[in-house]
Amino acid sequence: MRVVGLVDRILTMISALLILLLAQTEPTEVAVRPDPEGEPTQVTASIVVLDMTDIVDVRQSFTADVYMKLEWKDARLARDDAAKVRRFGLEQVWNPNIQVLNENSLTAQLPFVVSVTRDGSVAYMQRFIGTFTIPLHLAHFPFDSHRLPISIVAAGYSPDEVQFVAHGQLNGREEQLTLAGWTIDAGRPRIAPYQVHLLDRTVAGFELEFQIRRVSLFYLLRLIGPLLLIVLIGWGTCWINPLDTGAQIRLGATGFLTLVAYQFAVGGLLPKVSYLTRMDMFVAGITLIIFCCLAKAVLGDHLRAKGGEDTVVKINRVFRWAYLGAVLVVTTVAFWL
Repeated sequence: MRVVGLVDRILTMISALLILLLAQTEPTEVAVRPDPEGEPTQVTASIVVLDMTDIVDVRQSFTADVYMKLEWKDARLARDDAAKVRRFGLEQVWNPNIQVLNENSLTAQLPFVVSVTRDGSVAYMQRFIGTFTIPLHLAHFPFDSHRLPISIVAAGYSPDEVQFVAHGQLNGREEQLTLAGWTIDAGRPRIAPYQVHLLDRTVAGFELEFQIRRVSLFYLLRLIGPLLLIVLIGWGTCWINPLDTGAQIRLGATGFLTLVAYQFAVGGLLPKVSYLTRMDMFVAGITLIIFCCLAKAVLGDHLRAKGGEDTVVKINRVFRWAYLGAVLVVTTVAFWL
């Protein structure tokens, strides 16, 4: 047992010495960027969206097929007598250690291989398919627009060490995408250093940014249009004989119940978020107005039973236009202010 314990202690000491020696070893040439004491290493970046299939606003993610190409120069790899193009594993040469900053679940489609020309120009190409995260705030639904970025960073390298340069032409998206329900612009590449607040340091970054806008016509026809028709049902109670309060109550109750049933029917079309959207404010305002219409009819029936026919007529005359004004105010506040 003592021998075993002694062997264990010796092995532990040897492991510690190896770790210490490795920590003090100078980094290899592969691990050091070209000209580490000179100017930042220029990396020309290209990002092209080949296809975008879905944007899930509630999950704040989108699914895309993305092509990426990075180019830099490493004079240490220059060989006049070498083949025109040589290929190496990505880990065999220095590389900017690219990470997709807003990836959620991505699958690399191409091998991790770089191409090197005789003058030391290095090119790395990769294709990613999967989901990316996207910061969305849906308060303006269904008339919302958002910024959609695809961001990469050179992990471990500051902007003073690695400098991204956007490729002059090869950045953007394919003309035809299978994305439905949104419009998307051509995209703009930009240099975007990323601040790591916990470590109080900045890493070099690059992103391709798109502006997306929801196609609102569907929601106008499927949600807002039918709601306005239900509003007209409520307004119809103001044009019935003011003294026929029974008919007013029946029509008002029909409008209110129709509105409640409609909200349940179309609930799946509304984003399930913890804050109010413009659509939520519109629906809440319309619901309150139609409830007031029903309450007016009940009050009119009560006053008529007590002999207040003249008061009922006056209330109906005022409410007829107050109702329309309230609908205009709710619509303006919900969708324009």
